[in-house]
Amino acid sequence: MGELGEFFLSTLCIWAKALIHGIFRDGNKEITESQHELYRRTFLQDLNQQGEVVLEGRTIDVELDNPTNVAEALAQSRHESDATAKEERLYRTSQMTEMEDLQAPYDHPFAPLCIKDPRDYFDSQQANALKTYDDTRAGTEQLSCSLNTEEAYGFLRGSISEIKAMGLSAHMVKPEVALTVINGLTLNISSTKYQLGKNVHESVLDGLPNTTKEELLHAYAKEKVRKLKGSHVKFIRSWRL
Repeated sequence: MGELGEFFLSTLCIWAKALIHGIFRDGNKEITESQHELYRRTFLQDLNQQGEVVLEGRTIDVELDNPTNVAEALAQSRHESDATAKEERLYRTSQMTEMEDLQAPYDHPFAPLCIKDPRDYFDSQQANALKTYDDTRAGTEQLSCSLNTEEAYGFLRGSISEIKAMGLSAHMVKPEVALTVINGLTLNISSTKYQLGKNVHESVLDGLPNTTKEELLHAYAKEKVRKLKGSHVKFIRSWRL
């Protein structure tokens, strides 16, 4: 029997109870107008409550004979369902608004950075910087540094012979090439692990002790003066001749 059948049976039971209320024990049916209105109002209330239970389609563990119990069970069922829905809503809200500082650390697939010796790290960065510098030298001639001892010695003797023959009046190399070489050497020397943390734009002399630096500058000045005197003597001799 479906819900509709149970509804009709419950309605008949309520109707029968209403008729019994209007009959006295002596069998005489005397229903006053006020009693009729009271029974009619009670009957309609019970009928509405029973219909509400059937239309809701909820399972209630009470007998359907007493409409009052049915209405109370229906109200309790609604209260429980509202509480459950509220808990579910609060749970969903808490899941959507997680607090970052209270969550467990995420397991990243990457290994953490671990540098045992900082010098190894800076050495690797130096190699990367030099490689980048070489790559940016587009259009300039890449010099080969794979000379052996004999080739280097022969190149040095040839340079000395050329200086003796031509003197120092002419440039051995182009000024722009010499500037590129000195800049590369300065960058290389100032970024080695012996001078980590210092300014990259410092020259080679800036990295030397003050005493050594002064000696080198003094020797350079003396050599320059000697060369100037030699060139001046040659000029006077050629003018006299």
